[in-house]
Amino acid sequence: MIKPKCECYYPRYSGNYGQHAMTFVDPVGNRFWFSYQTLIGFYSVKLGKSYFIKNLWNNTTARHMCEISKKEERIPQEAFDAMLQLAFDSDAAKVYQQA
Repeated sequence: MIKPKCECYYPRYSGNYGQHAMTFVDPVGNRFWFSYQTLIGFYSVKLGKSYFIKNLWNNTTARHMCEISKKEERIPQEAFDAMLQLAFDSDAAKVYQQA
């Protein structure tokens, strides 16, 4: 059985900087990065690429984002949402929706 994995991606796991910087890898290999409870990036096995949203939040989230992406890689909210839908609006994604 393949188990999902969740871990902290921020190197200093203390205070707000670490405890709210989590990444989750699903059994398929897709990865999701969160700052607090906000999705700020994802890797899609289907697309074979990572996508990160432009920082619209506070300094802590900005620090989290610097750990996982370069500013040049970040895309606007609308593009991020479109890529998220493209990545997971598939037959494989329907397995998650049925559960």
